[in-house]
Amino acid sequence: MAVPKITCESSREGTQKNPPLFVSLFTDSYRAKAERLQHSLDSHDLDYAFYSIPQTHCSISPTAPDDIAYSKPSLIEQLLERLDRPIVYLDADLVVCERPVLLFDLPKQSIDFAILNWLALDDNDGWSQLTEQDNLDFGTKGRTLYRFVVSIDWVSLSQLVCSGAVQYWTPTSGAKGLLQSWKETILRFPGVVDDVCLDYAFNNLKVDVRSPMNVAWLPKEYCRYAWWIFDKPVIDHPAFPYGGEAWKELKPQDGTARFYTDACSSREINYQLRQCVFDFDEMKVLRVVPDGQLVPFDSIDVPVFR
Repeated sequence: MAVPKITCESSREGTQKNPPLFVSLFTDSYRAKAERLQHSLDSHDLDYAFYSIPQTHCSISPTAPDDIAYSKPSLIEQLLERLDRPIVYLDADLVVCERPVLLFDLPKQSIDFAILNWLALDDNDGWSQLTEQDNLDFGTKGRTLYRFVVSIDWVSLSQLVCSGAVQYWTPTSGAKGLLQSWKETILRFPGVVDDVCLDYAFNNLKVDVRSPMNVAWLPKEYCRYAWWIFDKPVIDHPAFPYGGEAWKELKPQDGTARFYTDACSSREINYQLRQCVFDFDEMKVLRVVPDGQLVPFDSIDVPVFR
């Protein structure tokens, strides 16, 4: 497949040598969201190129065709070859809320690859608004209440469990080797979401590819999903991600794994807080008592970003 045609781009003169270019790929169904992203990039004077593609791959959308040319690693690989400069890949449904200064430091540090890594976060507990049924059960209809919904309770700085809406890549041999391994993993495990395939590729990368690579893990603010309500977004994913019911599970048969828990440490968990409910109308933490009612437990005295 040829490199996708540029739909829109900016050209700004900057003082930094070889700064990253922000790139995004979108289909017609995502055009409005891509235009929203473009507007947010313009508002922070960021250099970008947008590419319209006719379809995605089934590792991006479970209903898409199985044409590896439209997978993320194939498309990113082509863009690196064409542009020959660092790029920041952005999912089309993101919004840039502040100038992402950290990303401009990565070329200065000779970073080959950067992404959000759940295993490297100090805290990754995610919170979501109560469902209609929850509100009926608690008798709280009409109130803005959130409860704990997601976390990964392992810790590792050397392994990867990613959320790939924001990815930094460079045209170096190490980054290209990881892209190739990612693509091979997607081909090996059809129907598995691409983030999981990237985890597997990174955590099982050949030593001669991994050893020379310089990697960095992005903070939550740079790939802020809606469930991280206490983190002020620099780059925001305003909606909650797709739950994944249609994706297949990655099941290697050769003793390898997506990541290796025996090489991780356990995260310290505040189980009491996870069982509570946040009331953002009253800025209170509520505890569920045995009769199923919610009673005040503590106050919320930190900023909230919803």
